[in-house]
Amino acid sequence: MKSLLGMTAAAILMFGLAGAARADLKITTRNTAAGHSYEGTTYIKGQRERTDGLAGLTMIYQCDLKRYIQLYNSSRRYLVTPIGEGGDTATDRTQSESRTRPGTESQPATRKGGIVTFTTTINDTGERKKMFGFTARHIKTTMSKEATADACDSKPMKIETDGWYIDLQYGFHCSTDRPAVPTAPTQRARPDCQDQIKFKVAGGGKLGYPLDVTTTIYTDSGQSFTSSTQVTDLSTTTLDASLFDVPEGYTEARNYQELMGVPSIDVTGRRKSSDATDARLGPPAGDIKLAGGVRVGVVMVSNKTDASLATDSLQSHLVSSLTRGNVDAVPLTSSSPDAVTAEARQKQCDYVLYTDVSDVKKPSTAAKIGGLIGRRSGGSLGKYEVTLNYRLFPVSTPKPLLQSDSQGKEEGSADVAVSSALDREAQSVLAAVRK
Repeated sequence: MKSLLGMTAAAILMFGLAGAARADLKITTRNTAAGHSYEGTTYIKGQRERTDGLAGLTMIYQCDLKRYIQLYNSSRRYLVTPIGEGGDTATDRTQSESRTRPGTESQPATRKGGIVTFTTTINDTGERKKMFGFTARHIKTTMSKEATADACDSKPMKIETDGWYIDLQYGFHCSTDRPAVPTAPTQRARPDCQDQIKFKVAGGGKLGYPLDVTTTIYTDSGQSFTSSTQVTDLSTTTLDASLFDVPEGYTEARNYQELMGVPSIDVTGRRKSSDATDARLGPPAGDIKLAGGVRVGVVMVSNKTDASLATDSLQSHLVSSLTRGNVDAVPLTSSSPDAVTAEARQKQCDYVLYTDVSDVKKPSTAAKIGGLIGRRSGGSLGKYEVTLNYRLFPVSTPKPLLQSDSQGKEEGSADVAVSSALDREAQSVLAAVRK
């Protein structure tokens, strides 16, 4: 009798798990890094997965289309990145797209570097335990980075993970089989040099969906950074398919800067933006200044650091920030002081604004890579800290009306942090010209 009851219970359990495998999933995680904890939510429907993260960023993996999408709710924009097959790398895709995509702005020439290889060794300890009705495998993974002598990024690195994984059979393995490495859109350490990135996988272990994982990153400086993710709830539900597509009203971005809301300008110096941005800011500044108005000429932002910055986009961002404050602002294309003054007079400017990026502090290697690994659970990408120095001159005199500095501290990229500092600079300039 007990045997019959046991067989019946087992059959019910197997039927329930089979039903769960066909249903949609909602997964809640607790993430811990750098002494801080936060929750993330992941939704799974068939071959698609969505993770709502921090700071308004959402990741959508569309494995059926072999791509993933980043949504940034603040800018209402999205960025599409293909998920490569075999030896395809993010670096190769970037170079290919810049050559073939119509309308892509020209980029500075880059030197071919060396080969950077990420080797991941997956070891199954043989331990098993039940978690949320599934049989979880205890897997230990080591990922090491090696570079040839001519590589741009030659610093060694090692990442170790200790975790429990299960088979969910939802078809989104395109996002979990590839080792977690820093290939997301971030600032390159050497903007004039481009490495070829390769991946290798060794060992007989099998990963899957992580239910409880601790990751430790060891840097070349001897520092280590540890983060962890634990699933606190795993439940079946019914999800709308639209949750895994780009929402209506979002505009596709061509690069990470556009995704974060930093506009770019074309070769004529006039800003380019989405229709929604144009409607908010009004028509671009014309050649004729309004009677009684104040016009500020914005010089190209000067980058005095070794960080790679999109200075043309930053100039346009500053122009837009001043325009939103109801002050007429126009970009200036000249560089020497005499030429700037002549161009400012020709464009009927009352003031000229100079801006220098004097300092960029990047996130530590451990914090940045740790954030990338935790990204699918809503992790941070690490914060950039920047300092700007700016000077506002009346066209009629070489004595500055305003001379100060501004700081920005934001996640994602140096350009985003600079944009934040530019917004603070714009507020000071608006106050000065309105007096």
